[in-house]
Amino acid sequence: MRDAGETARGGLKPIQLAADQPTVWDGRFEITAASSATVAPLKGHAARLPPKEREALKAVPASARPALPVVITADAVTCPLLAPAPTAKVRALAHDRFRAAMGFIECEGDL
Repeated sequence: MRDAGETARGGLKPIQLAADQPTVWDGRFEITAASSATVAPLKGHAARLPPKEREALKAVPASARPALPVVITADAVTCPLLAPAPTAKVRALAHDRFRAAMGFIECEGDL
């Protein structure tokens, strides 16, 4: 979960994704889009999520929702953390980075 002030400080900026190129966003997630897209924080985009994802969002604490990643294309907005999406895949990095910090992984590139 991100501090609510992170966006105000300029963090969580939207970034462009190239098709099929894994990209780290916010240091927490590796996002791979099927086509050219933008990854951004969920805040302001929740109403555009598919119904299945809006329903899944109810299980996420309200304080964590604004900083979830959404993938925005010309045709859709999706949060691949909430439900599998054909437009993008996401991999959370926190667990692996914690293991690396604890000395269980010598090089993040080995992940």
